Amino acid sequence: MDTEWACANNVTTRALTWPIPVYNVDRTPNEGGAIRKIADVILWYNRHAERTQFVIMQLGKQSMILGFTWLREHNPEIDWQTKEVHMSRCPVRCDTCRLDAKREQREQHIATAQIHAC
Repeated sequence: MDTEWACANNVTTRALTWPIPVYNVDRTPNEGGAIRKIADVILWYNRHAERTQFVIMQLGKQSMILGFTWLREHNPEIDWQTKEVHMSRCPVRCDTCRLDAKREQREQHIATAQIHAC
């Protein structure tokens, strides 16, 4: 997840004990520097929801990048012509997490409504 995007969207991060160096394909150090923070978030896409962890770093023009491991595990159906994505082959943990995510979203909505009422 991009550092600036995380900050602009109030994503809670936590510092790593030790930084993780990032290297380019040619084995040179990435100009964005080492990974120093992570964020535990609920990733939402249409009806898909899951708890996941993102590293926080400078990504340039991208807000976030889903890695090959995540894509292989979820195996989304992608229609490149229509740009439609269907999350129909997710691991079981995504379904169990959906209820927790909805509950947290509902609680956040109620808290926001209470703040606005004041």
